[in-house]
Amino acid sequence: TAATVPNVNELPSTVQHALPDPSSWIHPKPLIPELTLSATEALVLIVLWAIGAMAFAAWQMYCYRRFLKVLKHTRTAVPKNSTATEQLSLVKKSLGVKRDVLLAYSAIIRSPVLVGLWKPTIYLPMEHNVNMDMGMVIRHELIHLKRNDLWVKALTLVASAIHWFNP
Repeated sequence: TAATVPNVNELPSTVQHALPDPSSWIHPKPLIPELTLSATEALVLIVLWAIGAMAFAAWQMYCYRRFLKVLKHTRTAVPKNSTATEQLSLVKKSLGVKRDVLLAYSAIIRSPVLVGLWKPTIYLPMEHNVNMDMGMVIRHELIHLKRNDLWVKALTLVASAIHWFNP
């Protein structure tokens, strides 16, 4: 049986050159060569990343502050004896929300929105739909407040700033 198994040395020279070196199986070479950076190159990449992260964060903050400024200029307070104010206090009590929440109308929004991390305000559109159930709208926005969705959004923006380069 030993005569039927060919020895590697007995193979033709073209086959011997095609076979991998047996020692390469012990320490295989990586398919992708290692990439090393000098300290200067790494510093340049870190600085570029930091500039991008700060620019992204600054742009997001600028847009949000501009939006809040426009909301503030188009703001109309909801009367204290209105249905919306009554619904707000009832829904806050039923949900167990203790924080102060302001109500306001704004002409620039088309649907209700909750804004403000420290001073939450529910903005309602000026031309609200008569079929709109004010209690459900306020409940929806207060659930956003209770679940800390505004803080989750802020955290998401921080993560997006850190990963600004990632498509």
